[in-house]
Amino acid sequence: MQKIIWGFTMLLIANCVSSQEAGISPMNTDAVVFSTENMQLSLNSTGFITSLRCGNPAVEYLPEGRQPALLFLLVDDKRLAPVASDFDAATGVFSLQYENNITVKVQVIKKSTHLTFELISLEGAKPQRIEWGSFPTIIGKIVGETIAVVRDDNIAIGLQSLNIQTIGGAAKTDFGSQLSAFAIEHDGGVLHSKIALFACPASEALDTIGEIELAEGLPHPMLD
Repeated sequence: MQKIIWGFTMLLIANCVSSQEAGISPMNTDAVVFSTENMQLSLNSTGFITSLRCGNPAVEYLPEGRQPALLFLLVDDKRLAPVASDFDAATGVFSLQYENNITVKVQVIKKSTHLTFELISLEGAKPQRIEWGSFPTIIGKIVGETIAVVRDDNIAIGLQSLNIQTIGGAAKTDFGSQLSAFAIEHDGGVLHSKIALFACPASEALDTIGEIELAEGLPHPMLD
């Protein structure tokens, strides 16, 4: 009996270490955390964002009382939020279930500078439009509407569209700001819509955007 208990304990420890090394770790039975060097994004078992902690030491940047879904769907002119979710840590695939037996799968990849989210599978009715977030923040000092980056004195939080059919932006709000992106079925398609989400020290925002462009194969303008 002692050998069985010991073996089970070692298996649990090994699983925890593996998840932490991947930058993806369970907070509890109802949440999962995706981490980069400067950001921790938490989602609950329904696929809603419950925390956005940035910096070192980490500070909560999600406004109080605002917990949007990771991904909304527009189906037959009705905006749908997920009703359940499941995350496979081994593959990095987040499955989101919606009403009318609609299931989407989102591939999550962690890099040192950013997280990427890509809609890789759709089952059921095809949405007319999808919406990533929005991702609300308490930052209201500097809001870049063309380049979706918001900054205060310490932290920059940004969202980059990673392909031509995904359109991203930022907007100032009464609680601070929000970052968002969308894709439309009749304008490039919703499948494989992809975004990058990042946080970094405010002074490193431009350099971090450049690193993400290079890492994701985006156009990267150079001086001269």
